[in-house]
Amino acid sequence: MEHNCGRCHAVAADAKSPLSKAPNLWGLLRTYPVERLDVELAEGVGSTHPAMPQVQFKDEDITAIYYYLHPEAREE
Repeated sequence: MEHNCGRCHAVAADAKSPLSKAPNLWGLLRTYPVERLDVELAEGVGSTHPAMPQVQFKDEDITAIYYYLHPEAREE
């Protein structure tokens, strides 16, 4: 996520985005419905912003992103 998204977006809870108009992805993705997050990441995260590329994540990346956002789920 840092490679694809971190150039513009903050990817840590308490970080500021390098691009001031880009939202903090940790906070944004934490509010996303868990049951849809994997589908959306697999289909490709895109934006209407012309400079943002559409990014499709591999299964292992999606799992890593999920546990990064929800570390408490590892204990279940």
